[in-house]
Amino acid sequence: MAQFGSAVLLALTLPLQATAAEQFLDPEVAFKLSARAVDDTHIELRFDVAPGYHLYREKLHVQAQPADVRIGELQVPQGKVEYDTTFQKDVEVFKEPVHVVLPLSKAPASPFKLVVGNQGCADKGLCYPPQERAIKVEAGQGGLVLTALSEAESAAWNSGGAAAAVTGAVAMAPSAAKSAAKSAGEE
Repeated sequence: MAQFGSAVLLALTLPLQATAAEQFLDPEVAFKLSARAVDDTHIELRFDVAPGYHLYREKLHVQAQPADVRIGELQVPQGKVEYDTTFQKDVEVFKEPVHVVLPLSKAPASPFKLVVGNQGCADKGLCYPPQERAIKVEAGQGGLVLTALSEAESAAWNSGGAAAAVTGAVAMAPSAAKSAAKSAGEE
């Protein structure tokens, strides 16, 4: 009888666990990142913040690798000030799409990697850990070429590998990176 009671309890709680997991988007979807070259010395990063989510202004950052690549200060607009119970302080957040601009000191002479970091939460209380995504940047015939790097490509980049080039704007969701690679004839 005790086994039957445990099985019923388990059967009743499994749908609740599945429902809770389905309520929240993956962070790559909740904070979709895309990038485009504005010109040879400026890159625009766009975060599409899903309804019911917010992105922390102070958690946006960009790092160039190798470290000798010169980038300017990330130009981030003001966000909406709200009291955050997670951090127990007033913070600036974005609840709608936000565009930030990264100035480069000069057009790149050789390819480099940008690591874009962000953090956000669902308004219903789930806060995601800090997230990082990588973009390969290089000079091309028509201007800067931006390529979304998968985690494996980013790790290979650190080991001296490289990724396939995709021109124009690039979406940073994992499925978009795979689609870009397929359209470039790679798998």
